[in-house]
Amino acid sequence: MLEFIRGCIRPYLAFLFPTAIAVMAILFAFRFADREMAELVLTFVLASGSTILGFYFGERSQRHKE
Repeated sequence: MLEFIRGCIRPYLAFLFPTAIAVMAILFAFRFADREMAELVLTFVLASGSTILGFYFGERSQRHKE
């Protein structure tokens, strides 16, 4: 039962924390920085997120092929 709970909570937290950090970074950039800095932060967050998702799903698909 404990393994089932870990299996449910760990992916949720792995998604929740980076999403919260990205949303906070975007909100702070648009609120307190000029437009150019806000665009830079948004570009960085989107590029980092796409890289992380690519590695995650690439590793996951390799695991299911074996």
